[in-house]
Amino acid sequence: MIEYKWQKEIKKEFYLVIAGGIMASALGGATLATILHKDPTTIRPAATSNRRETELKPTPAPEAFAEKPATPKEEKLELGRKPIDLDDEVEPGSEFYSFRQELRQGVTERNAYFIRSILPADGISLGFNSPRRIEELGLENPDERFWSLLEKAIANSCAAEASDNYPVDPGTTVWICSNVTKEFYRQYPAPTSASGLDWELNHAIVVGRGVNVRSRPSLNSEVISSLSNEVVKLDRPAAEKQWQEEVEKSREVDPIYGWTPVIIPNGERGYVYNRYVYGPLENRAVFGKVAGEWQLLSMPGGD
Repeated sequence: MIEYKWQKEIKKEFYLVIAGGIMASALGGATLATILHKDPTTIRPAATSNRRETELKPTPAPEAFAEKPATPKEEKLELGRKPIDLDDEVEPGSEFYSFRQELRQGVTERNAYFIRSILPADGISLGFNSPRRIEELGLENPDERFWSLLEKAIANSCAAEASDNYPVDPGTTVWICSNVTKEFYRQYPAPTSASGLDWELNHAIVVGRGVNVRSRPSLNSEVISSLSNEVVKLDRPAAEKQWQEEVEKSREVDPIYGWTPVIIPNGERGYVYNRYVYGPLENRAVFGKVAGEWQLLSMPGGD
């Protein structure tokens, strides 16, 4: 697959970060890259007794597999708020729409047989690593991190892309899920003064309406605010500390069942449940047709 300029920049920055002893992360944790590039046999998902808990909301929030993320109501935004539009380009009733429905169901059920049927025979790349063999994905384990990555990627909106740079059937469309990264770059491009990946590593995108911001990383903590489809600052020092703690425990932070430290527009610090937070460098799922069948081609991002 041809790499775009921003993808090359990400790789370049990644190696510079490693050389400097700083670890990078998709959510602003500079340690995520270290986690991802460790020997997979030494990394285990974090043990979470409340993995299936769902963050409560003051107003109904989209389910993990909502057809389309809710859009904020027409209202006067507070100073400093950054709303983001995440329109789903998938037409209801279309072929990809039906496939995505089936895929969401398969992921919900942790249907390993179905997922194997849509993976390339030689494996799939996660981030910018070499392809991982299917047997290395741990599909038989419903708590394996791959499941959470895929679940989160397909939970909301998708965007169409030309198929010229992908090994797919000629004349077909490639779909990128989610479209959060694309829309972040389109609606909030990095200023010319931004250095390297600082712009990406200092922001987080909250997807959903009335998503709770809590005082601590716990469902039992106080709700200090709520956010609706908007870009906020990542509390980077807190995020880096969080990732470092996971590294020291030789485990990974789950993309869904965990917490992201953020700074809301009024300057207050809090935590948002990971299911509803995307980083600009978040893993995306790339789908295309190969020999007439839909296939999960790769999952770039995350490094």
